Amino acid sequence: MTCICAAWTSLTGGHETMTDLEMTRLCAEAMGYRGEGISDHWGGLPIFASEIGAYDPLHDDAQAMALVKQFGLQLHQRFDGTWLVTWRPLEAERKSLNRAIVECVAEMQAKLKEIENVP
Repeated sequence: MTCICAAWTSLTGGHETMTDLEMTRLCAEAMGYRGEGISDHWGGLPIFASEIGAYDPLHDDAQAMALVKQFGLQLHQRFDGTWLVTWRPLEAERKSLNRAIVECVAEMQAKLKEIENVP
């Protein structure tokens, strides 16, 4: 699964999508976790291994909620069941709440790295 994010596009010089692993890595960085090992899949799911163990907010509700609390994300459920997650001017809309949270934080982190000019 990939996400199309304007911040990521400008950060990567034109690439328009982020993989689940790239989004997860950006979320881990946003939370201050340092990666000790990265796996493209673990039981079929992308994970980012950090000092806290497996980090997978796409599938771990507690890790996704930690992102909501850490960054003060706003959550809105639409009538059709989709979730809109916003953080200042950034937003993500998905059927999966965790995916919307991760996409929003990943876009935020990518934008911050772009502003700071960090690879």
